[in-house]
Amino acid sequence: MPSIAVQIGCFLCMSPVLFAGQLPSEKEIAGMLIQQAGPHPRLFLHGGEEESLKQRIKTTPVMGSLRDCVIASAEKMLSEPPLTRVLEGKRLLGVSRACLQRVVTLSMGWRLTGDRRYLERARQELLAVAAFSDWHPEHFLDVAEMTAGVAIGYDWLYQSLDPPTRLILSKAIIEKGINPSFQEKFSRWAAARNNWNQVCNGGLVLGALSVADEQPELAARVITRALASVPLATAAYAPDGAYPEGPGYWSYGTTYSVLMIEALKSVLGTDFNLTKQPGFLSSGDFMLHATGSSGQCFDYSDSKPNLGIEPSLFWIASQRHDPAILWFMDKMLAGSRKPSDAEGERLSLILLWMDPMLRAVQPTVLDWKADGPNPVAFLRSGWGHDDLFVGIKGGSPSVNHAHMDIGSFVFDALGVRWAHALGMQDYNSLESRGIDLFNGKQDSQRWQVFRISNHSKNMIVINEGLQSVKGKAEIITRGFGTQEPVADLDCSTVFDGQARKVERVCSLPGRKSLRIDDTVDSVSKDGIVRWQMMTDAMIRISGSTAELTKNGRSLAVRCLQPEGSVWKEVDVSAPKHEYDAPNPGMKQLVLEVPVHPGDSPRITVMLEPHR
Repeated sequence: MPSIAVQIGCFLCMSPVLFAGQLPSEKEIAGMLIQQAGPHPRLFLHGGEEESLKQRIKTTPVMGSLRDCVIASAEKMLSEPPLTRVLEGKRLLGVSRACLQRVVTLSMGWRLTGDRRYLERARQELLAVAAFSDWHPEHFLDVAEMTAGVAIGYDWLYQSLDPPTRLILSKAIIEKGINPSFQEKFSRWAAARNNWNQVCNGGLVLGALSVADEQPELAARVITRALASVPLATAAYAPDGAYPEGPGYWSYGTTYSVLMIEALKSVLGTDFNLTKQPGFLSSGDFMLHATGSSGQCFDYSDSKPNLGIEPSLFWIASQRHDPAILWFMDKMLAGSRKPSDAEGERLSLILLWMDPMLRAVQPTVLDWKADGPNPVAFLRSGWGHDDLFVGIKGGSPSVNHAHMDIGSFVFDALGVRWAHALGMQDYNSLESRGIDLFNGKQDSQRWQVFRISNHSKNMIVINEGLQSVKGKAEIITRGFGTQEPVADLDCSTVFDGQARKVERVCSLPGRKSLRIDDTVDSVSKDGIVRWQMMTDAMIRISGSTAELTKNGRSLAVRCLQPEGSVWKEVDVSAPKHEYDAPNPGMKQLVLEVPVHPGDSPRITVMLEPHR
């Protein structure tokens, strides 16, 4: 296998569009750092800029509410004991994230109020993690997030820290954060094409910039590597902005890319054109359209349905001067916010990245599609709470963090999510039981996990078979912007060996109902073709019609063909295997079509909401 440096170099040779002109050398960046790395604080919010931030907060009510929540979160953290080095399974990641959350929140609280309690509590947290034996480089995300947290605290609090504390923190950033990243056994992430690359480079660049005045050559080495490495991962945003690993990992990877971009700009005055990478800013559209009318996102791959406030969307909206991207974020901010939600870190970043002049407006585009490694399409009847929304995906199970969910969909109507994706299961709950979770081969244990396999998806299953890891489904759309938008998926390679061809067509007739047409051409073996949908609604079956009710709303699910088909309800709330997570309240609405070799069944299902 080529070295990491060779892989990065080859990629850049093939991708001249990512940077305008030649990448600067380590020596050139070191010179820039010596000339331009001003006094602390230098990351994001320079010394003295608190006053202008306070003025924006004073004159912008929503920012005032955010500020109050940050302070409330900081108050809650005052009584928390300092963190200790306790691993959960093979990760220290929970501790690293807690450090980042606490330090950013407390440091922002200090900079906004001058209350020394926040300063002292942040100092205690920083010294506690700096005293750890290491930051667990065996799982380098742990190091990256810890480095980010300590770097921000060190920089933001520098002028109020005593010299011995400064020395301890800068030494920890260098010895426990930066130096291990140059050991071959810990640095495979630098050639990764996924969120690891973004998070690790982002956290380390923050660390490098925080100690740039002390170690300009070392900092330049970190930055030079990041500028060459990050495009390997962010190339996945192209062409349209859909993040292959799903909305959850969009949040993770994009946040660290934005942190890196803003840190470089705040210290060096340039992001070296990282913002201009194809699809990167367009990913704001992806997250907007991936959110359903129920307020939940399409939680495909290792995602969760409720992601919460996303600081990166405020940053993208500001960069693009596009307030429509904030449509759902604005609704979240307008809702009831409890300080116990412990979102101080995210809210602090929003205070930094929000453009107070942008007011969310209703988007005008109803239908959106993105190509790329994991194509997706989103169709809706409108942008109101009761409107119809369907998200459907193509792609391949071979994508990082992917599930066997090719062709699966989620559906919202009347403010209710009727067809669910179960989302991710906690990694440690599986790894602690010996599951080889991140082995993506066809015979891997990963595909035996209920939530990850196709047996839990809103899709057809042929003879209990798994989807083919090597397959991929593209999406062809038509009628977008008309009264009957259509997304057409050729899933044939995903069902390799099970049928000659499999096609799924998803449409919104009159934008009043959802129609799913499945065509299976020439089944290979005797057995059953099963149509299935996950729901937590109450189900009442009457032959080929199932009446679903939830929250006082109703949805009729009718099988138009094969004629005479009868629905059945299957309880899937209990774990299927001892390692599976429970799925409280979940059922499968199932239709089974017996088949023989060569049969070509057609299944058409209508989902019709009514009050």
